[in-house]
Amino acid sequence: MKNRTYAENIILIGCIAGMLLILPFTIFRFLNGDYLVSLIEGSLMVTMMGIFGYVLKTRKVAGAALLLTALCLLVTVVVVNLKGPAAVYWYYPAALACYCIINVRMASIYNIIGVTLLFPALYTNMPITEMMIVFTTITMLCVFGYSFALQTRNHQTKLTHLAARDALTGAWNRRSLDESLLQKISSKKRNNHQASLLILDLDHFKHINDTYGHGVGDEILKKIADLIRSSIRITDKFYRYGGEEFVIVADSTDLEAASVLAESIRSRVEHSRIFSKEKITISLGIASINQADTAENWLNLADEALYEAKNQGRNMVCMAAAA
Repeated sequence: MKNRTYAENIILIGCIAGMLLILPFTIFRFLNGDYLVSLIEGSLMVTMMGIFGYVLKTRKVAGAALLLTALCLLVTVVVVNLKGPAAVYWYYPAALACYCIINVRMASIYNIIGVTLLFPALYTNMPITEMMIVFTTITMLCVFGYSFALQTRNHQTKLTHLAARDALTGAWNRRSLDESLLQKISSKKRNNHQASLLILDLDHFKHINDTYGHGVGDEILKKIADLIRSSIRITDKFYRYGGEEFVIVADSTDLEAASVLAESIRSRVEHSRIFSKEKITISLGIASINQADTAENWLNLADEALYEAKNQGRNMVCMAAAA
């Protein structure tokens, strides 16, 4: 199950576990002549096998998750109606599985429907006190499942966010940049989507670190990051490429507009008072997505333009040469 998302693994493991747990009971019912229930449970296992293969091959989980949970609850309710209250214990794992597989809102809706469908079978076959105990424990299980699933998904969201960010500057990290560039290249091939890439590097930053210490250098990087964030649009993405290098992916921006943006950022940094003891400047290289066929090529073109800016004396903007 390596290299698969949390949602994929939950469905795949759930299908395997479900089939292994249901199989012995299905065989037992069949051998004892309970053909209808064994047929229902067998159909559920076949469907689980199909869902397992579908998710394994396509990696699509949304529809598969809804179908899996709906079928599990439906089969459980049908079996309870056919076999009586003794089968109600199967509803507990099915109800909890909903909160593990689908979002909490849909899981709650499914369980409300499931409990409603259970009521006729339990009401006519159980003492009222026992029936109340069953519904109370199911409700408690759903409340705990809801709370646990909500907390788990919130933690996952936070961890995913942290894993994609640079800890010092708050910019997106190199891994996020690689994913973004691949998406932009793919979008450009499908829809001729326009974008430009800007690489910027702090001039003589090694001198700053060597003279004033890495603590001061880190503070300068954070202030530079804040200044850049305030200079770009909400649709643009800002990344820390490594060390004192940053990347901006300017969406729906041609080379000319990207040049204006780069010059604006360069000027703001030059005239800012980021560091009181020395003037801080940056050099920038720009490349349009139209100049590249691959993400790597696009990044290399902007990087070459950056080195050209440094070779020409720093504190300037250079554009990648036309292909």
